[in-house]
Amino acid sequence: LVAMVGVAAQSARGKGLGVHTIQAAAGFQGVEGPFRFTREGGIERGYAIIGVQQGQLRVVEAAPAQFGPTG
Repeated sequence: LVAMVGVAAQSARGKGLGVHTIQAAAGFQGVEGPFRFTREGGIERGYAIIGVQQGQLRVVEAAPAQFGPTG
């Protein structure tokens, strides 16, 4: 969340944080991966898919580096 506020504040350049800035389609990079806010007030996160194979955790699918315009 702190990353989102920092990026949003820089892009706002003294104009305040508008809804379009906070709901940026590309989202923001968080500690656990990208996240973005939806128009409905929800949040989407990009997580890795991790499974257990032979008693060890294995990354099945890495978290996305960022969201595309449509997810």
